[in-house]
Parts: sequence; structure tokens; C-alpha cells
Amino acid sequence: MKNIYYHFPVNVEDFVRHAEQSVAAAVEGSEIRPGMVVVIQTFSDNLGWNPHLHALVTRGGWNVDGQWIPVPYIDAHQAELLFRHKIFKMLKKHGLLSDERINLSSPSSPRIG
Repeated sequence: MKNIYYHFPVNVEDFVRHAEQSVAAAVEGSEIRPGMVVVIQTFSDNLGWNPHLHALVTRGGWNVDGQWIPVPYIDAHQAELLFRHKIFKMLKKHGLLSDERINLSSPSSPRIG
């Protein structure tokens, strides 16, 4: 997928937005909004093109009354699958990724129609 990003750049803000939405979904129904810091990195260890995100996310958040509400458990694997699904859907919408490529890239992800 690195070549897709290189030849058909997508707005990196979309990646951050999808990361934020995935975190919000993980605490959905708890009436809190967790804190999140995201850094966009566009290279790998060998300085090759490899756009990806690094994120720090709080294990809780403040409610409307100013009270800290901890989140006891977040399934990181499920959050990762949700984020991957959102990114694949975005790339497909822009014509940058086919259903076949999506299914080959991540057989455990839900089918995107």
C-alpha cells in the first residue's frame, strides 16, 4: 500500500480524523471524550516512504461535570480493525484500492461494499 499513498496522496487529516473516530467508538456510550495526541510520520526506519500515525490516548476522559471517568478496558485489536476498515473504505471511495486488494490485505477485516 505504500505505493498507493506515494502516487495518489490522500489528505493526511483524513487519517487523523479516522483515528479519532475509532477512539471515540471505543468509549461510545460513556459520555466522555478521551484525550488524544497524534503525530503523522511519513517515513520508516530506513527513511523510505511509509506514512503512518503514532497516537497517545488517555484511558478515560472528563465528563460534562468536570469529573474524570476512567475507562477500564479498551480492546486495542478491535480498535485497530475499526481504524483499518475506515482507512480501506476511504481509499476505496477515492478509487485508490479495490475490493480484491482489501481482501488480500486483511482477510480478517469486514468486507467493504
